[in-house]
Amino acid sequence: MLCDLRGRFLFEALPDVFPEGRLTDVEAALWGQYYEHKSKPRKL
Repeated sequence: MLCDLRGRFLFEALPDVFPEGRLTDVEAALWGQYYEHKSKPRKL
């Protein structure tokens, strides 16, 4: 969530987890899942 708020990629914030130094297919898939989850209505 912090990367989303700051407009950063995961590979920038977590270079030990994403050592490629660029946007990968794995990170793109994670962002896709994140935004899909974020767009769903929340139950109160």
